[in-house]
Amino acid sequence: LSLLPINDSVRTSVLSREWKYVWCGHTKLTFDSATMRKHYFKSSLGYGFISAKEFITRVDTVLRQHSGVEIEHMELKRVLHNEHANHIDRWINFAVASKTKELIIDLNGGYKLLLSRDMSLGIYRNRGEPHNIPPQLFGADNGPYLQRLELTSVSLHLPADFKGFLNLKKLTLVDVSITNEDVQYMLSRCNLLEFLEIAYCRKVTSLRMSQPLNHLKHLVVDKCPFLQVKSLTVVQ
Repeated sequence: LSLLPINDSVRTSVLSREWKYVWCGHTKLTFDSATMRKHYFKSSLGYGFISAKEFITRVDTVLRQHSGVEIEHMELKRVLHNEHANHIDRWINFAVASKTKELIIDLNGGYKLLLSRDMSLGIYRNRGEPHNIPPQLFGADNGPYLQRLELTSVSLHLPADFKGFLNLKKLTLVDVSITNEDVQYMLSRCNLLEFLEIAYCRKVTSLRMSQPLNHLKHLVVDKCPFLQVKSLTVVQ
C-alpha cells in the first residue's frame, strides 16, 4: 500500500475487513491534483479538475482517519490562498504532531513556470495575501524530527523563540515572503543543512551568515533579482 497514491490506498478499505484500516498507517502522504483526482484515469487534458472545496474535503477526510504516527513524507501541492488558512494550518499542525520528517507545502500548485514567466515579464499576479505559516511548525516539538522542508508561495515569520531544526538537511524556499533577518536566523539554527535553495523570493536582498555552514553541499539561488550574497562561508 505504501506504493499507492493515498487516494487509491483509502479506496482499498472496501476490498476486505483486513485492509479496512491498513491504509491508516500510510507513511507517505501526497495531496495534489493527481492523488486527489476525481477519476482514476488521465485524459488528454490531464487529471479531472477538482475544486478547492473538494480538495480540502478530501484531505480532511484522509487526515481525520489517519493514525498520525511517524509520517515519513507529507506533501501538499495545490493553489490555495489565505482564505483557506484554517485548513492549511490544521494540516501543518497534523504534520507537526505526526513528527513528519519531510514536509512540502506548495500553495502555487507546482506551477513554477508561471512564476518564471511572471518575473520575466515584470508582473506579479494578484493571488491575494500569501498564507502565513503557523508558528507551530517552528516549535521546539518539531525541531528534532524535520529533515526536509520545502515551502512555496507562502509568508514566513519566525517566532522569537525559534530554536532551530536540529536535523534539517534540505531547505527550499520558493516565492516565499520572508525578510533577510529571518533567512539569516533560520540558517544559523540549521547546522546540518546540506542543500539550500532560494528562488523567486523578492523580499530577500542579502544572504549573510555570521558562521559557516559546515555541511552545505548544494546552494541554489534562482530568480531573486535583488539578492546579493554578501557573506556565506561553506566549509568543504
